[in-house]
Amino acid sequence: MRTSPWRYAAGLILIAALAASLGCGRRSVGTVNGNKISQDSFYKRLQRFPIAPQVSFPPPIQQQAAATVLQQMISEQLMLDLAKKEGVLPKQEQLDQRKRELNGSLTDDGRDLTALLNQSGMSHQELDERLKPDLAQMNVLAKYIKVTDDEVKKAYQQATSLASDQKFKSIFFVPESVHLLGILNKDKDKIVKAQKQLANGISFGVVAEQFSEDPKTKSKRGEIGWIPKPDPARPAIPNVPAEIYEKAFSLKAGQTSEPFKAQGQWMLLRVEDKRAAKMKSYDHVKGVIRDRILQSKAASNEKVQKVFNDFQKDAKINVTIPAYKELFKQIAAQLAPQAGATTTTPSAPKPGN
Repeated sequence: MRTSPWRYAAGLILIAALAASLGCGRRSVGTVNGNKISQDSFYKRLQRFPIAPQVSFPPPIQQQAAATVLQQMISEQLMLDLAKKEGVLPKQEQLDQRKRELNGSLTDDGRDLTALLNQSGMSHQELDERLKPDLAQMNVLAKYIKVTDDEVKKAYQQATSLASDQKFKSIFFVPESVHLLGILNKDKDKIVKAQKQLANGISFGVVAEQFSEDPKTKSKRGEIGWIPKPDPARPAIPNVPAEIYEKAFSLKAGQTSEPFKAQGQWMLLRVEDKRAAKMKSYDHVKGVIRDRILQSKAASNEKVQKVFNDFQKDAKINVTIPAYKELFKQIAAQLAPQAGATTTTPSAPKPGN
């Protein structure tokens, strides 16, 4: 789970414009093979859709968030329809298993699935709906393509059996990390006073509330959170000075630094806990590995290509948003398979996009 802040402004402007043209209520923004894509679900997805800050506003219609979200939802519904036709719709047991794996993978990173869902305002039920199309695609592929447990284990071993100085290259590598608390102030004297209070046994949270000028650490009782150690594959967090990394990873769990200066701020850091570098557990990533092997094999499997192409060709898609009707006619024409041609197996959008 990728965790940059959501950018709402452009999406909310688009929502207002669309609402004005469509009116309120429970109308649909389109249908796929007779299945409605409701306004409510469309707007909810649009509110969570991140907009790249470098995109000019208003962006070209092909780049607008609403067009992208609608295309994703159409693609997802097509995938669910195909899985239903093939008799392999994901069941709740499969969804729960994938969420257990996802939570395990996040736990390996020092994060928690439920906490991330709460932060984004998404329920477990909504996550299920976002996972279904992806699992539906994998179920269709698995109906025609076999992937053995030995293949999955071999792929994991290849991705994790690297020399110690090369382990960072693995997609399953979790770098060393520290759980940090901090007190930041431009006035060195105040940081020295904070240090004395800590030495007298006053808790870090209380001292941070009193002396930290940084709004985040002041309001969160010094909490900074887990910070991973940078490596060539995972660069430092933007705007975090190198001095902070150097100091943080030189301390042991439970230790507090001496006052030091970085980017014009005096600070104290405390390492609450440390995690050694490791590889993600096989049980937490085996589903993802199996999916990738399935997709790789599907790229050259003509029978699978025909299943997807034939279903896609016969799909009945209707977009009711006036601004996007012509666009989706063009998209449908581009996606329509030519006689004798094959296309790459479509990939369902990933949750969080």
